[in-house]
Amino acid sequence: MPTAGNYKISGLEMTNFRQYRQASVKFSRDPARPFTIIRGVNGAGKTNIMNAITWCLYGTEKHARASEKDLPIVNTKAVKEKPEGIVRMGVKLVLADEEGDKFMIERRLSLFINGQGGDTVIDRETGLPIPEGSTPTVTPSFQFYSDGGWKSTEYFDASVKSLLPEDLAAYFLFDGEKLEDFFDQAENTRKGIKDVSQIGVIESAGEMLRSKILPQKRKSARNLAPQAAQYQADMEEARQRLESAKDQIRKHHDKLDSKKKRMMEIERSIARAGGDVSTYQERAIGVKKSIEDAEDQLSKAKSEVRGYVLEHMPGVLLLEQVERTLDLIKSKGDEGILPPKIKDTFINEILDGGQCICGCDISAGTEHRAKVEALLKTAQYSAINTICTEIRFELKPLLDTGGVKSDLVKRERHVIDCEKRSDDLAGQLRELEAKIGSADDESVRKLHGEKVRLDGEISELTKSLGVVEQQEIDLSREYERLRTAYDTELRKAEEYTDLVKDLDFCIDALDGLEKVGRNLLESVRSQVQERTKTYFMEFLWKKDTYDDVVIDEDYNMSAHHVDGGYVRDGLSAGEKLVLAMSFMAALRKITGFSFPLVIDTPFGRVSGEPRHNIARSLPNFLQGTQVTLLVTDTEYQAQVQSDDKKQMFPPMRDALDMHVGVDHSISYSGGESKVEAS
Repeated sequence: MPTAGNYKISGLEMTNFRQYRQASVKFSRDPARPFTIIRGVNGAGKTNIMNAITWCLYGTEKHARASEKDLPIVNTKAVKEKPEGIVRMGVKLVLADEEGDKFMIERRLSLFINGQGGDTVIDRETGLPIPEGSTPTVTPSFQFYSDGGWKSTEYFDASVKSLLPEDLAAYFLFDGEKLEDFFDQAENTRKGIKDVSQIGVIESAGEMLRSKILPQKRKSARNLAPQAAQYQADMEEARQRLESAKDQIRKHHDKLDSKKKRMMEIERSIARAGGDVSTYQERAIGVKKSIEDAEDQLSKAKSEVRGYVLEHMPGVLLLEQVERTLDLIKSKGDEGILPPKIKDTFINEILDGGQCICGCDISAGTEHRAKVEALLKTAQYSAINTICTEIRFELKPLLDTGGVKSDLVKRERHVIDCEKRSDDLAGQLRELEAKIGSADDESVRKLHGEKVRLDGEISELTKSLGVVEQQEIDLSREYERLRTAYDTELRKAEEYTDLVKDLDFCIDALDGLEKVGRNLLESVRSQVQERTKTYFMEFLWKKDTYDDVVIDEDYNMSAHHVDGGYVRDGLSAGEKLVLAMSFMAALRKITGFSFPLVIDTPFGRVSGEPRHNIARSLPNFLQGTQVTLLVTDTEYQAQVQSDDKKQMFPPMRDALDMHVGVDHSISYSGGESKVEAS
């Protein structure tokens, strides 16, 4: 299987592929002249060179135009010349390193034609457009050069993936005509980054635990403890809901951080506007900080009131019952029932002595002793007295509600004071914001409008985050409750001990893998974002237009305009091309994949000065990268006129000429294309 390396395309051979009957393309491997130019008119077959590469690697034409879907992938003339029998088609791609050719990837198709002919149809098994009634057989082959000879490997897909994962192909084999679609590739971007960051290995391990090992262990648990099955099912459902809540919390935090960051940028921009507006904004920033402090104090004050009420509420609520109990004890005392006239301890001492204080014999077995014992047993004088004394001691402090009420009033007053301060500060902020919003400067008013919108969004996100965070707390408690119940059920028998340990390990491992995967993916996304920003700012000629690039949690890219707002759809064609290439360069740097870059019609949608600036900067920007450009003669050799028609710039060829090692032209005649060296 291939290992990481700086590979270049050495050659491409096509046999009966689309309009190419037999074509061979050589690519420049000269590090001083890494550019290969392939020129041809529209429709000559430039894009099908890219399709040949992707079909060879992945078995699919990733850049096929709509018009080509009506034609079979096998050369139509070859099919007509042999109406019955076998027509062979194939594409071979050779990759090399500094020492020479290293990998030979080939995909061949044998098309069995039944002689009936017919329209083009999509074959269900291969997904290929072929003549109706014919049968295709596809054979892939991957060979590597080792010990002086070529050796084959049976792991075709894994070998190709190690060179360039299919999810990343769109960023190394780039279609300039589909520049608009580039920014819709967010999900593929995410998958690609996962693959090259080895996050897929973590997810595969997690999936193995989740789908195979855990079910097997749980099945064994069900056989040993059937009543645990429901706990298990409920626990898995709770775990999934908990993970969903955690994912929502992460997304909420990402969005909040992004919006708060933008809010700070807007406030700084307004503060730099000068005049009264700057003063108002600086004061507004200070008032906002005071509001945050006031809200914090208010929250603490309310928390203290709640705690105090919970602590003293029993005494307040039970006041009437306490008073009645103590009155009853007092009334029994007034009646002479309490305290008792004679303590039981004194009577017991007399009984132990066997003689009453009057001299009467009360020894064991006498009639008088039996009467005294019966009286003592019925009265229980001392026990009643002790209990009443304890009740009176415990209940009397509860009657002191005056101090409680006084303290509670003080605390509630503090809450009211905090609320008033918060409201006063909010009023000051509204006045300052109104002054900023009515400024004469239109750009300030525009920024203020965005700030008001952001403030509302931040408020809604904060409320929503609170709800989701409470859900996470509740779900965590429920998950732990179910897990405890499940483990308890399994531990009822000694024979479950090893099984429980295995289940605990699997569950903990799954939780750990998911956490590591999330953190790693977020780390890679952050690194790619920073690299993309660096490259974009270096590559872009308009240095004072954009100051940031963001790849959000959904892997959508946008650039931040200095006048405010993150822009994606509003970027010019030139800016989109620069952003796309910056992202490609970042992927190459972060992931370590150095697959050659092939760009079809790079400047077709870019005109004027941006085309000139990009062409001039491209060699330095992609330094060390083998680059193949599929261009029209006009795109490559014509002078560039500025958008305002006032200035002419040199052709793209002049900017790239000293960096070009190979120059091909595609000729198209009679429905067939040929590649010729220029």
